[in-house]
Amino acid sequence: MAAEFISLTLIYFAVIDPIGTIPIFLSLTENLNHKQKQWVALRGSIIAFCVLMFFGVFGHFILKHLKISADTFNIAGGAILFIIALEMVNGRRQARKSKFAAENVPKEELIRLSSSPLAVPLLAGPAAITSVMIFSDFYNVDTLFLNICSIFLAVLLSASLLYTAAWGSKFINLTISTVMSRVVGILLAAIAIQTILNGLSNFGILNL
Repeated sequence: MAAEFISLTLIYFAVIDPIGTIPIFLSLTENLNHKQKQWVALRGSIIAFCVLMFFGVFGHFILKHLKISADTFNIAGGAILFIIALEMVNGRRQARKSKFAAENVPKEELIRLSSSPLAVPLLAGPAAITSVMIFSDFYNVDTLFLNICSIFLAVLLSASLLYTAAWGSKFINLTISTVMSRVVGILLAAIAIQTILNGLSNFGILNL
């Protein structure tokens, strides 16, 4: 039981990929102070946990009822990330956010950032949602607690990394933040395109 718990936790932690999300998270929240970033990180992690739990319980039913495949999730998630990446590369996000000082950022903006893109699709993305639906069994009493705890621990570890990164961001100046935003935007665009290509390949549209 312990070995299965550790294995599931590591799988969920890997597909949530908080380490890869850190530079994107810091770029998306570059105009916020570290306390606001920590708030966004914690709220986004809570939302991501709820989303993963929801798809763990109802995912198969929803996809079957709507006739949506997991590969469609990949394409949709990739498209959303690509739009965000374009904004980061073109500096539109920074220009839009620079209208407000960190202390004057509306609460609605913090809520929006924590919900999307942080919670969905960065933390609870297509890979994480699909993995939960494949590996979790919420209909068996014996494995229910095991699955819930493994998802919770993976999200908790992810939240801790983002929270720590948010605290460390106060040592990053504007120049570094601006350059990092552009570089991360390019990398995010590449990830988004690869995600879309993987989905199309699984559909048989492309032969990669």
